Amino acid sequence: MTANAQRAENERLRIALCEAEEQQAATSEILRVIGDSPTDAQPVFDAIVRHAARLCDAAFSGVARTDGQHLTLPAAHGLEGLDRESFLAVFPIPLAPDTVSGRAILEGRVVHVTDQAAEPVYAGNPGQRVGTRSIVAVPMLRNGLSIGAISGQAGAASPSVVRSTSGWPESGVTNARSSRCS
Repeated sequence: MTANAQRAENERLRIALCEAEEQQAATSEILRVIGDSPTDAQPVFDAIVRHAARLCDAAFSGVARTDGQHLTLPAAHGLEGLDRESFLAVFPIPLAPDTVSGRAILEGRVVHVTDQAAEPVYAGNPGQRVGTRSIVAVPMLRNGLSIGAISGQAGAASPSVVRSTSGWPESGVTNARSSRCS
């Protein structure tokens, strides 16, 4: 292996280790919040969206829940003022594949849309109201059924809105209750 190849491999491993440490710290914090709030899901959802945005380098993150018919948004992070009011005002909305979170829930898999503005099916959805373009949503599963989704969103169209999705389980986040590296 050449010296340049070795340096590149060392850098790749350093970044992977740093990302793994960030994920472990976030998981530890969320588990701590669960332990501190055994009967109240709101602090847990708030911790999840806060850490999801940071881990994913997302401008905005949210937790969507479903009753099988509608989507609600019990937690959101990264939107302020009028953008937040505009985004939250439309909920609850029908559970349908015209939102990335709705699609992740219905399909039970991770869905990544690099530019929702270029896809007519997403025209007018809540994310477009606040200028999000690139979105990833990961379903939350309970006993194999989708009960919601965690999403990370960015304002620019990008194939890499979320830097850590390659490590997320393709089937979604199971047991929903339960420093940058670059």
